[in-house]
Amino acid sequence: MKFKSSILVSFLVIVISSAAAAQGERRIIRADRPGNGDDSGVLQLLGLKIGERSIALNEIFVADENWLKELKITVRNISGRDLRCVGISLGVLDGLDTKLGPRESWGWKMNYTNGQCSNLKTSTPEFRKGESVDLIWYSEPLIVPDRTPWPSFHKAVLDFGFARYKGDSKNRDVHDFRLTLPLDTKFLDDNSY
Repeated sequence: MKFKSSILVSFLVIVISSAAAAQGERRIIRADRPGNGDDSGVLQLLGLKIGERSIALNEIFVADENWLKELKITVRNISGRDLRCVGISLGVLDGLDTKLGPRESWGWKMNYTNGQCSNLKTSTPEFRKGESVDLIWYSEPLIVPDRTPWPSFHKAVLDFGFARYKGDSKNRDVHDFRLTLPLDTKFLDDNSY
């Protein structure tokens, strides 16, 4: 009887461990406290979701390896102007505690847009002042087919937002800025990168 109990307990431990591993690993999306005059007045971050699950800035959550592809970033246009396209750039790092070295650049970046940045054929602005929109991952085709495979990223850092006010490639008005973060954002003591 003890032998059967041991086998049953061992089986349950394996099943539970496998289920926990399938659920994912620890991840975080970091944002630093804005400095004086740092808020953009262009885009306000309203929320982050992976699938249908809401997540918070600067708080660890568990997700699988597709978390960055499934991430939706909800923003509101607070600029007072209609925008043609908007986006957010995230710098990504492999470990939760990984930081960039002095003068080191991001090895990988992810862009999330409202989908209007590469196809601006109409003259009507797509994102009206006061409206909200979900930004989703934008992937460009790889230029080099044998590019190094992505690591299993664990940390993303809100790098900057960008917006285009005018239309074609000859008449660009692209603006980079920091995002206006939610008032209830919890900030950590250390710099995010």
